[in-house]
Amino acid sequence: MLYPILKFIMKTATRIFFKEIRISGLENIPKDKPIIIAANHNSAFMDAIVTAVFIEPQIYFLTRSDVFNTPLKRWILKKMNLIPIYRLQEGAGNLHKNEQTFEDCYKLLAQNKSILIFSEGICIQEKRLQKLKKGTARIAFGAQLYNNFRLDLQVLPLGINYTKPAQFRSNLYLKFAPPIDLNSYTELFKEDENKAFTAFTRDLEKQMGEQIVNLKSKNTDELYDQLIEIYLPEVFEKLKLNSANKAHYFYVLRGMGEALNEIHESSPTTFENLKVLTAAYWKRLSEIKLKDNVIKNGATSFAVLAMKCMLAVLLFPIHLVSLVFNYWPYKLSFQIAQKTCKHIEFVASVIIGTAAFMYLISFVVWGVLGAYFLPTLSYKICGFFILPLLAFFSLHYNSFLKNIAREKRSFTYKEDCGNLASQRKHLSEELDASLLPKLKNRNTLHAAALR
Repeated sequence: MLYPILKFIMKTATRIFFKEIRISGLENIPKDKPIIIAANHNSAFMDAIVTAVFIEPQIYFLTRSDVFNTPLKRWILKKMNLIPIYRLQEGAGNLHKNEQTFEDCYKLLAQNKSILIFSEGICIQEKRLQKLKKGTARIAFGAQLYNNFRLDLQVLPLGINYTKPAQFRSNLYLKFAPPIDLNSYTELFKEDENKAFTAFTRDLEKQMGEQIVNLKSKNTDELYDQLIEIYLPEVFEKLKLNSANKAHYFYVLRGMGEALNEIHESSPTTFENLKVLTAAYWKRLSEIKLKDNVIKNGATSFAVLAMKCMLAVLLFPIHLVSLVFNYWPYKLSFQIAQKTCKHIEFVASVIIGTAAFMYLISFVVWGVLGAYFLPTLSYKICGFFILPLLAFFSLHYNSFLKNIAREKRSFTYKEDCGNLASQRKHLSEELDASLLPKLKNRNTLHAAALR
């Protein structure tokens, strides 16, 4: 009972946290078969949340054992389908307990359940796949052996892609690959277990790597993130692809990464030139607190800006009422994340978990007060449902205010905006000459995938 309730709450919270969510490959999820979902891991508990809330099968999760450190936590976490995995860093004396964990997994798979495993065995916030550990292979083949090779076990590679994992209102893209049928490794496993582990892990790593943006060098990370914001819309235009099409969208995201990998390896001078041009443009944008779209679209007319300001003033009372009800859970969740998270990989998880819990409490408290003080049943019902609507209104109103502030700054920094527009044009020309041809070549090679 707890799992579906939490799934609903966290699905709502996830849709609020991320500005845009795209999912492809849901048709690859097997029906009525045991599944191991093998995913990359770069945002702590967030990775488990975004996987669980958007697919139908109820998922069981392998998670580090040190979170099961009190009887209450053990009870709650087991109700949430979490299974402890014991790692060396939590004490060598506990490693033997993994035998029970593995047996629990084997039994769940025998009942056609789904288990999520982060096959890299480590959480690092990077746009690249870490070398896979053999833990996924051990559990998969162990389940086959435990069930006398009668399981039709499927291993489903999943790529979890974030634009900026720790940033509120960033984008999320989930991509499920076709499943790997473990039965195809049975004969090899019977001949040589280690060879079967190695072959399966190699194949899984290849499949997982193809579902994510996979940058080869850390030197490429910052440039890639900046170009996604600056150049991505132009790429869709120039390649005549549809940004609303999920296949096209991921194809371009990944293609830009592969093109940068190629430039970094084969043309270091070109790469450094792009990096310098982009960094200079980005630095000045940040200094005057503008976004790239303001430079790209040009200055808004004074009349349009004045109308937007008037609309903002008219709508402000609604926003003010919303803040009374909704501001404290939002603010506290960010403050708690800031104070408690020593590693960036945990920031988003803490924000979304804390905010979901606090908003739930807030809605219950205000709902009870409304039920007590509002005169009629219709008022009580309206009062309860208006709270989340006010929260959504404030979310978009706040973005509206920020856009107005940027447009006002574009008048203040008119000369800078002119210089930035020239820089942007030069950068776009450089990208057209170096990056775009590689994307066009890739486009020709993968034409069938884009139909």
